[in-house]
Amino acid sequence: MSDGKNDGPLAAAQAALAAEHAAVYGYGVAGGRVAAARR
Repeated sequence: MSDGKNDGPLAAAQAALAAEHAAVYGYGVAGGRVAAARR
């Protein structure tokens, strides 16, 4: 368990990873819609 002393760096890393996951998901959704529109 966490003692609360180093939560700042861990929280920052988790937020950055969540943002990366959201970006990858967004590119997939947008790419699918663009590809369908170009057909």
